[in-house]
Amino acid sequence: MSGLKQAGGRRRTTSGFPASARVLLEDAQLRKNVKHATDIIVGKRLRVVEEMSDWGQLREAGSRIRAHVLEHLGPYLVQFEAACNRA
Repeated sequence: MSGLKQAGGRRRTTSGFPASARVLLEDAQLRKNVKHATDIIVGKRLRVVEEMSDWGQLREAGSRIRAHVLEHLGPYLVQFEAACNRA
């Protein structure tokens, strides 16, 4: 895939992800913005985890629910389709 894309106010040619990533990694403001956003997300998650005494149990329950849904995905998709059609 090639063409011109707009990134950080600069025009650049694209020749796939590695070339695009190299160009964007040179953008100091973009790196700063991503780091700031990541720090905020990680900080909020840590605060929530610290507030919940049963975090490990909740995480394990979520893992079991996810495994169950993936194991029975077919019927759940049929149920979802029926609900969408009714709506």
